[in-house]
Amino acid sequence: CMDMAACNYNTDATEDDGSCEYPSGCDDECGSTLENDACGICGGDGSSCGISYCLDLNSGANLVSFYGILEDASVGSMMSSIEGIASGVIGEGVAANYNGLVWTGSLTNMSPLSGYWVSVNDACSLCISDATPTDLNIQYELHSGANLVSFPGDGSVDLSSGLPDEIEGYVSSIIGEGVAANNMGDTWTGSLTAFSGGKGYWMITEQSISFAYDVSSMS
Repeated sequence: CMDMAACNYNTDATEDDGSCEYPSGCDDECGSTLENDACGICGGDGSSCGISYCLDLNSGANLVSFYGILEDASVGSMMSSIEGIASGVIGEGVAANYNGLVWTGSLTNMSPLSGYWVSVNDACSLCISDATPTDLNIQYELHSGANLVSFPGDGSVDLSSGLPDEIEGYVSSIIGEGVAANNMGDTWTGSLTAFSGGKGYWMITEQSISFAYDVSSMS
């Protein structure tokens, strides 16, 4: 190979025999097989891709959660697409109200782990753009009693499948917006049958537990 740009350039060659080999990876390094991920990052795993999504809200109070959070996770930033329509956001033990100019209250930043009641004056879509997707294996630390939690994915999974076997027995009931389910020991009964992305849930536990959702069957 007589091409100096090739990986196997031979300084002693006097005739090119067509054997030149060139970098094939996205990093232009000889021998590399790296490829661009979905975000266009060479050798990346796609975790840095920003996601955009919308949550449809009814007039009044909506129990929601976020499976992608903005870099600026302040209430004002997260609620920017419905500014003037949203009047309040309530989390577990925290709240924020919009006074027509700014958001005020004990809730300042929103978390991918938490559920929230979002109050709006009219039906609308709460849209989040270029957000960091929530790690599907994110760990939840729950205290005994009622915990207002999120679901980290944009799909859905059955209640029993979504809760790891080792902690499922400690969850006595789960309450969503207008739906609920009770743990009867070997089955869940009630109008709530699955966890879904964009929804928030009151999870009632009998003791402190730590867990990550099992999303292996999420669809």
